[in-house]
Amino acid sequence: MFKRYISLQLAANILLVALGALVVFHLLVISGIINPGMIWGGNLETNSQVVMMEIGAIVVSALMMLMIAIRVGYIQSPRFQGFSQTAMWVIFVFLLLNTAGNLSSSSGSETLIFTPITIILAVMAYRLAMQDGKA
Repeated sequence: MFKRYISLQLAANILLVALGALVVFHLLVISGIINPGMIWGGNLETNSQVVMMEIGAIVVSALMMLMIAIRVGYIQSPRFQGFSQTAMWVIFVFLLLNTAGNLSSSSGSETLIFTPITIILAVMAYRLAMQDGKA
């Protein structure tokens, strides 16, 4: 069903745009423009905790973007093509767990804003992961 309605390029483009926006969002949190109380369940207490978690989130997002770009051939890397399929399954599970975390967050804005986004992203990651062989 997904293969019929969601092309690989569409799924990849949605993921890449969303993850790029997420990197910008995390940079805005680090810069103090966005209140860090609306992320990480509102559990970060110090500025150094915020910076460490946000840098980690940026690195993870960038790695996901790299694997997605390799998966659909935006970046030609035959050496990592097979690994990119495995990585897509990891990204899919990561997004499912992230959705569960958003649902259980004590931050209402995190639950209302990010839960639907992570569900959509998980569906897109699933579409890329279920493609057999080279995408």
